[in-house]
Amino acid sequence: LGEVTPIEIGQAVSGELTDAAPAAFFSFTGTAGQSVSIIHVSEDFDSYLVLLDSEENVLATNDDGAGDLDSLITFTLPSDGTYIIRADSYGNYNGVMVSTGAFTLTLNAVERDVIEYGQVIDGELTASMPAATFVFTGSAGDSITIRQESNAFDSYLTLNDPDGFELAYNDDGAGNLNSLIGPLTLPVTGEYTITATSLSRSDVGAFTLTLSRVQIQPAAIGETVTGSIDSAGAQAFVSFEGAIGDVISVSVDSEIDTILTLNDPNNYFLISDEDGGSGVNPEISGYVLGQTGTYTLVIGSAVGDVGEFSLKITREALPSLNEGEQVLSFTSATTTRSVSYTAEAGESVVVTFTARSGVASPSVDIAQAGMSLAYGSASSVSSFSMAFTVPESGDLVLSVSEYSYTDASLIVSIAPAGE
Repeated sequence: LGEVTPIEIGQAVSGELTDAAPAAFFSFTGTAGQSVSIIHVSEDFDSYLVLLDSEENVLATNDDGAGDLDSLITFTLPSDGTYIIRADSYGNYNGVMVSTGAFTLTLNAVERDVIEYGQVIDGELTASMPAATFVFTGSAGDSITIRQESNAFDSYLTLNDPDGFELAYNDDGAGNLNSLIGPLTLPVTGEYTITATSLSRSDVGAFTLTLSRVQIQPAAIGETVTGSIDSAGAQAFVSFEGAIGDVISVSVDSEIDTILTLNDPNNYFLISDEDGGSGVNPEISGYVLGQTGTYTLVIGSAVGDVGEFSLKITREALPSLNEGEQVLSFTSATTTRSVSYTAEAGESVVVTFTARSGVASPSVDIAQAGMSLAYGSASSVSSFSMAFTVPESGDLVLSVSEYSYTDASLIVSIAPAGE
């Protein structure tokens, strides 16, 4: 470290990065469980922030969290002691170039409100407090959801574990620029911290935050399960174990209009459908799993109705290009389809996608054993081709997304390169 300047919580200091001192260091004393916000602002360079403990272990970093190339860290301190702030430029910290100029660093305490399971809190982000912090006590094994909704800004949520480290984050998981973390199973018992802010970290306005403890119903591929949506706005959750390369279809049958969403083992959104099945029922068809782990299905009502549903998960066999050209059909609700091809190592091929009528806007990812080999896309074309060489013998999965959001069909064919 270079020279370290003390800073007090509640203080704003001005400084300058120079060629001789391309990063500035500040220290402060904090207590366990205390939440602080650090804002690093400059008109001269792209700011970058790093928070370290007294042993110089990195606790948090941020580039543009305060918007307009300015940085913001909101963090709950894990223990009593001294902490170090590194006020830097993005280029210097990443070894690209040294940026110089004036900056302002502000360190503030963040008020933490207590939220409990089942509670809905109305809050407001302001220019002086662009992030709101909430704490709750959770037990290991609790399955939870956290939802932030706002008509004023694009919401953004983070969840930190009892040691202060980020456990999960989300931008638009609840749809319409609203955020959703979960369902997530808590790993340990202790006090967790929720930070509710805007995606820009600078937009302000009113929001609501909801913390819920939920039940996740286990299922298996090949099994049909039943469940219910018990109240307006509620969701039901079903989990299953999947392996990389599994091809699955999921269908929901209900008298109410439902929405179906698939999240990956890290709880990130993968795909959603509303009316792809019969009637107003959703269906996810022929989806290829990209990793091994526990996947989560989220079932909700499209219009706030309550009622029962049945859900079926099936394992599918993809149509194979080894058997000849294949036709993939798309609708406004079903925009992704896949085909397979078993190849030999070193084989060079050309894959062609031809619209059966009119034009198409395909986006194609070609993967083997979960690793992408080639990617390509085109807009408003009647035909589109990709050439590549297969590195290893084995099965390829060609995932095709059609982004015209209309009823369309693509003829997919494969041939040796050069023919």
